Amino acid sequence: MGSLNHKAISASLYLLLSSLSFSAHANNPQLGMTGITLHNTRVIYPSTATNGVNYQLTNDTSVSYLLQARIQPWVPAATEQKQEGVVAADTQPSPKSFIALPPLQRIAPGETVTLLLRLKQADLPPQDSESIAVLALTAIPAEKSENVSTTPQMVIAVQNNVKLFYRPATLPQFDEDTINDQLQFVPTSTGITVKNPSAFYITFDRLTVGSHKVDLGSTRMVAPRSEQHWPVTLDNRPKNIEWQVVNDKGGVSDKIHQKQLPDS
Repeated sequence: MGSLNHKAISASLYLLLSSLSFSAHANNPQLGMTGITLHNTRVIYPSTATNGVNYQLTNDTSVSYLLQARIQPWVPAATEQKQEGVVAADTQPSPKSFIALPPLQRIAPGETVTLLLRLKQADLPPQDSESIAVLALTAIPAEKSENVSTTPQMVIAVQNNVKLFYRPATLPQFDEDTINDQLQFVPTSTGITVKNPSAFYITFDRLTVGSHKVDLGSTRMVAPRSEQHWPVTLDNRPKNIEWQVVNDKGGVSDKIHQKQLPDS
């Protein structure tokens, strides 16, 4: 074996950043000033979409990318898994229920591409509630020819996850006001518990109890027919609860919902 080369080894790290980390707050998520623009930060797949649904993204960079698209199972945050009533993993669609086409493609600078998401009728998700999967997007940037050298180079791509909601036609018509009116807010000794008796997922953008803004952390979603608890300081006086939710496009709904929390 030859002697070790003591020259410094440079590594070029190309990071495809997520705007949602996918922060569910972005209406027109763009990855950096000149990045990959996702036309929506979530996908709603109605069971009536017999020909599938489209998902678009645009390469606003000056380099080409190789894009891989896959459907993966949704994995709740650790705090969500500990909550009573959270929908069990086996009620979620199998990743084999959906397919993303094409699974691999090149995106040139300035190009907009369209993915086709298809449901396999032979492996239908549950029909008694909305369910969730993940559209996993991984992009690897191409090396510019002038940057090619004999020095080892490392190219890193970051996977970004877009929530994919399957909405059966057997459910009641989706209506934000009706679903939010059904939410129940229960004060506890350690904070506030939100119960969601509906068949749909609810994702909070913000939640305020009285003058206290609830720290939602990384757990902002309440699954169908389940509950979620957040710590917040409460006293015995009635509290006004105010909240906003994330809409079907991944942006913040204009509607501000309110309820009055009775004495605990």
